[in-house]
Parts: sequence; structure tokens; C-alpha cells
Amino acid sequence: MALVALLQFWVTEAAANPETEAAVELANVGDIEGAIALLDAILIANPLDLDARFLRSKLLVLSGRGAEVLGDLRTLKSLGVSEADQAEIDQLIKIALRDDKRLSGTVFLEWGLGYTDNANDWPTAGKSTNPDNGSVLTPSASIYGGSRAYSDTTVRIRFGANGTYRLSEHGRTLAYYALMLSKVAARQTVESEGRTLSVSTGMRHRMGRAAVTFGLNYSNADRVNRYGTLRLPVTTDTVYRSVSVGLDFRVGSVGLLAYNVSLGEHDHSGLDQADLSDADSTVHRVTWQSPIGGDSYYIVRAYRAQSRAQLSVDQARRISDKDRTRLSATYGTELGDHKRLELAASYGVTEFPRQVIGGSGERKDREHMISALYAHDLQDFSDRLEGWEVGLKVAYRATDSNQLLAEVKETTGTLTLKREWSF
Repeated sequence: MALVALLQFWVTEAAANPETEAAVELANVGDIEGAIALLDAILIANPLDLDARFLRSKLLVLSGRGAEVLGDLRTLKSLGVSEADQAEIDQLIKIALRDDKRLSGTVFLEWGLGYTDNANDWPTAGKSTNPDNGSVLTPSASIYGGSRAYSDTTVRIRFGANGTYRLSEHGRTLAYYALMLSKVAARQTVESEGRTLSVSTGMRHRMGRAAVTFGLNYSNADRVNRYGTLRLPVTTDTVYRSVSVGLDFRVGSVGLLAYNVSLGEHDHSGLDQADLSDADSTVHRVTWQSPIGGDSYYIVRAYRAQSRAQLSVDQARRISDKDRTRLSATYGTELGDHKRLELAASYGVTEFPRQVIGGSGERKDREHMISALYAHDLQDFSDRLEGWEVGLKVAYRATDSNQLLAEVKETTGTLTLKREWSF
């Protein structure tokens, strides 16, 4: 999340006089209207108090009333303020312009080129034991041997759009939407082709320092895997549907705490061999985000998902229960001159309660990821490019498992292009 988004949730303005400090304290405990009223009184007594006018503009933008202070923000920008204050005013003007429109959002396009090493290096030894019936599955060299130690370049493309539609004055109630289409293509890796479509929509209502969300989500993953020496394609087409409820709470000027839970279903009926049972899932997400000074922020996310097979649908299908845990952290900072840097890292573990690996206990997969994004606002080059941003992202991902003999490692460089818009 960019710093401009964090500005919508809290105020960290350092005040220059006791009266303005009192307004900051009111805002940080959630009394935004009281803080604005106090600042109005200060400006009646002293219209030239720029600190009070700047803070009032921030609070009105925070309240979804940014259109009321566009004139003040543009005047403040013309007064020769510091470079840091000018960058912050530019951010506030962007938000205020969006607030003046009912429909706003972001469109993005990403094109990445990666290199995958030892993709899916399956073992020809080792056993999987089903604890329910004691049956033992031994990987077949004729199936897995042909896909060992394949390395190749991969092309990854993502296109998406997301945004909000204001349903009430001051943006207290919003409808939101998100659409994303991704595609991966390679020749030698086991997962040689893939397409994923995901759509989400819902509503968000803000009540003082808290907000509640309700959403509907749909995704379809259509991939082609190639196994064995003949590289015969096997389609893995799965559909996921879920409903989610969330609550977030602004903790003064310290940060924002959010919790989301979703209940969903995995539909595996589109698999070529249809040998995997459908499954119900429960996903819990906890997010903490907080500013660092006036130009940086960090976000910490925890994710816990549990998937259980629907045995009553088709008992002939293979059971695949999963428990997944993931922890990620992101640090972002504004570099000045409309540039920003974002660093991220994550670690995840997926456990399969019904799959026991011979000599290794329950099957467990692990994933590690680190990435860095450098982005530049194109308005620096021309005012006609206002709202456009171009960036370069480099990521490294490694997975391993007690079922597999080798890591799967992938390094990807991605060009990103983003456009903010409003109507």
C-alpha cells in the first residue's frame, strides 16, 4: 500500500502551538469533527496560521471532504513550502480530487521475465501413506523421472483494476471492486502454462475510527501441467468462491488494525482426471499497518487457511486437506521527487494432515519470498502523465518440501505500469 493510502487513516502532524496540538489529540482519539471545529476557531482568530490551515486540510481529506480544501491546498503549495511538505500536499490533492468524484480506481499492468531452477524435482523414491486405509503410494519413475531438474525462463503477465464507488456523502459508505487476470507461460517447467482470473466486490462502511466490510470473491485457475518424458499435458482447472466479512480499527496515530474472515469452497470438478475432492475452506487474515515518521510506513500481515475435503460429494476422489500459515512484512518509503521504494518478505508453511511421507512424517511444504519495488511518478516528466507510475520489481522465491528432493527456485524481474483515475 502506498503512503497516499495510509494518509486516509491517521494524522501524525506535529503541531507548532498548543491549540493546534489539542486539535491533533482530538483527531488521534477519533474526534475528527471536534478537531476541525477547533481549527476553524483558530483560523477565524488568525487566518494566516498556516500550520492550522494545513492540518485542517488533512483532516477534511481524511473525512472524505477533500473537495472543500482543494483551494487551500493549492495555495499552500504556492507559498514555497519545503520539498517534503510539497510532496505531502501533492498526495492530499490527489486524494481530494478522487473524493470529488463518485467513481475512482487504479488500473495496472505487469510484465515479468523469470528463471526457474530445478522446477518440480520429484523423487523416484520415498512413499506417501494414506492413514485412513494404510495404502502406500510410491512415485513412478516413468511419470516423474521425465520432469526432473527442468530449468527454464518463464513469462508472467498481470492485468488488473480496482477501486471504489462512493455511495454516501463524505465517503462513509463505499462499494469496492477488484479484477485481476494473470498468465504464465514456459516450455520446460512442469507448470508450463497457466491463467488465473479473480473478481471481488463488496461494501465498506466507516463509523468513526472503525469500519466494517462485506465481500464476495470468485477465482478460476486454469493451468496445464506437463509430466513424464512425453510431456503430455494434464489440465488442472479449479474454481474458488467465498464470502468475507472484515473489521478495521484506527488506533489513534499509531496505526490501523484489520481482521478479515472468509468462508469458501474449492470446486475441482474441472480437473482432467477429476480425482481430487471438492473442499470447504476458512481463511483468517490479520493486518497491522503503521506510519514511520512522515514519509515511510510498514505493514505486517498474518494469514491462516484451513481446507477440508467434502467426502460426501464423491468418495472416489482423492482427499487433499490443507493447513496453510503465512507471515509477511512490507516496508515502504517516499524517496522524494515522486519516487518510492517498497521492500517485502514472506514465509509460509503448508501442511497436509492426511498425507504422511515415509520416514518424514506428515507432508509439509515451505515457501520463502523477498522482493523490492522501485517506482517513479511519471508526472515528473510531463503534467499530462499525472496519475501514471512506472516501476521495476525484482523478486526471489524458493520452495521446498519433505516430499521433494530439491528446492524450486525462481527469480523474476517485472516492469509495472499503473494509472490512477476517477470520474
